[in-house]
Amino acid sequence: MVLKAESYSDILKGKMVTKGEEYTELSQLTNVANTASQEASRKRKRRKAKDKCVILNLNDNTSSIQDLPTQMDTIITKSHPEKLIIGSIQILIDYSYLNGIQIMKTHVATSAKKLLILDVNGLLADIVSPPPKDLKSDKNISRRAIFKRPFLDDFLRFCFQRFDVAIWSSRTRKVLDPVVDYLLGDLKKKLLFLWDLSHCTNSSARSLENVHKFIVFKEVKKIWEKIEFYDESNTLLLDDSPYKALLNPKHTGVFPFSYTYKDTNDNSLGPNGDLRVYLEGVGTTENVKTYVEQHPFGQNAIDKRSPRWAFYSKVLKDVS
Repeated sequence: MVLKAESYSDILKGKMVTKGEEYTELSQLTNVANTASQEASRKRKRRKAKDKCVILNLNDNTSSIQDLPTQMDTIITKSHPEKLIIGSIQILIDYSYLNGIQIMKTHVATSAKKLLILDVNGLLADIVSPPPKDLKSDKNISRRAIFKRPFLDDFLRFCFQRFDVAIWSSRTRKVLDPVVDYLLGDLKKKLLFLWDLSHCTNSSARSLENVHKFIVFKEVKKIWEKIEFYDESNTLLLDDSPYKALLNPKHTGVFPFSYTYKDTNDNSLGPNGDLRVYLEGVGTTENVKTYVEQHPFGQNAIDKRSPRWAFYSKVLKDVS
């Protein structure tokens, strides 16, 4: 049986779908194997009665499952391996019987793509509220003017070709969903996940840039805990607010300068733009963390050398 998720985001939300059936709730990826086991229980019992083993070619998504006979006195028999496909990640669930006791093993095969986590406002677009009067926006959503960044569509295609792409915004889901629908269109369903403010780590401190906003953090370890394939070596967070990465390991984030709609000559996302060129290097490097350390880009990360470290150090103590 081959199980497929509708999108990466369904997996991180704890959802999967199999052969057009309704969603089955899952708390985390480790429960995927257990759910697959339950759904295949009846078929395994029938196969066990027929005393057959199954061979599945993990490298061939279109291959059919082949049944081969085995002797009745065989101590170890394999029964109905199942392949779960989660985008570029494949999990082979192998059920074996040792003297009648079922043993389950999982084997994970992945692509070489790295995880790219994109912010929205200031990176992909400029969201202005109330709408400015000096320039017409590309779209107005809930009394907010949306200005798409130049070359955005081509940039997104570039990202999805080279990375596993996710979006993490500090805005609420109600605000975020229609904006992402507009900016990404059909590409939205290819996102690994779409996270909003509810996934951020909160603080009681007000932002220095906007006293109406509280400081929040995007902890990438939350992602690594859900999908163990990703780690410091293959994850990059892009955000125009460096403080949001303060709880992350060094060199796992890059902080481009904020885009505003008044930047009419902006070409950072274009074919020869600085951000596009930088990401080309990230996509081909063996270790993202090492690459970021050796190739500084955009705004500096916030650390003890930063002019505002006294303020942010107090915020960190409050969070811890």
